[in-house]
Amino acid sequence: MEKALISIVKCDVIDEFKTVHKAVESSIDFISSMDTFINRGDSVLIKPNVLLDMDYKTGAVTNPHVVRSLVRLARESGAGKVSITESSVIGRDTPKAFDKSGYTKLAHEENIKLINLKKSSVLRMAIPNGNIFRRITLPEVIFKSDA
Repeated sequence: MEKALISIVKCDVIDEFKTVHKAVESSIDFISSMDTFINRGDSVLIKPNVLLDMDYKTGAVTNPHVVRSLVRLARESGAGKVSITESSVIGRDTPKAFDKSGYTKLAHEENIKLINLKKSSVLRMAIPNGNIFRRITLPEVIFKSDA
């Protein structure tokens, strides 16, 4: 059977890790497997949406149970290092957004690093023959990750 390019799995209970984890696993299984994306020893960077200092139950930020599930699945697939990276919207404090949405607690419990993109070094890259952009600035951390 051919695998899907995109999968959507309904999860009726968003505040219970076991239920969310089961939905995340199912969603990934429809597409492929984590082993397709992650090799043993890889440095994995997860970029959820944590733009605002709001509780995940508002739907404004990614549910940390989804990210915890991805962290554990990445480790099961052999990831050597897993980090979470984000930059809150202009005028908002990224560490406060991490705190309010549950990511600081998640990082502590899973022993992973939270990376504030507002404080990260950047690389300027040329885009040869770019139609709209000729140069782009990207966080250096993404180039240090394998997946």
